[in-house]
Amino acid sequence: MKKVVAIVFVTLFLGIGSFLLYIGILDILRAGSSMFWPSVQGVVVESYVEQRSHILNTRPGRSSLSITHNPYVLYRFNVHGDGYSGNRIKSVDLGSSDSERAIKIVDSYPEGRNVSVFYLPENPNESLLEPGLTLSTWFRVSLGVAFIASAILMLLTQIITRKVKNEEQINTKQ
Repeated sequence: MKKVVAIVFVTLFLGIGSFLLYIGILDILRAGSSMFWPSVQGVVVESYVEQRSHILNTRPGRSSLSITHNPYVLYRFNVHGDGYSGNRIKSVDLGSSDSERAIKIVDSYPEGRNVSVFYLPENPNESLLEPGLTLSTWFRVSLGVAFIASAILMLLTQIITRKVKNEEQINTKQ
């Protein structure tokens, strides 16, 4: 039974880790390429901090409320005479429990402010205000690597434990 549980956990951790690593690498490639996107002038039309509530079930019968604060900045811009709008600030925007961080970002993009908008040339609907890699860009890759490393560690632990038990059985029979 322990062997089956170990195989399930290793497989699950490898799957989750691989998925997160794949998504993370896509994030990094997109963020890196955004540094070379063309830019046009745009204008901020909405700017506020969005709060999202999440109920976390910490223990059976107990839960807690988690609130994340996300900066929301809506901007409009034109590319070759066609109008577009976007709301991405960076290539990877992660919310935070720190409202001050979100407020600081929103304060730097007040309504009516002219901004440089960077857009994907093949699809101007994909745009952002701050191109390039940030610390947040590496989050999914780091998490994916952690899951994969945990799976490898679990697998090695199972192999070593099995080898030790086999050696003990051999020594006991002698």
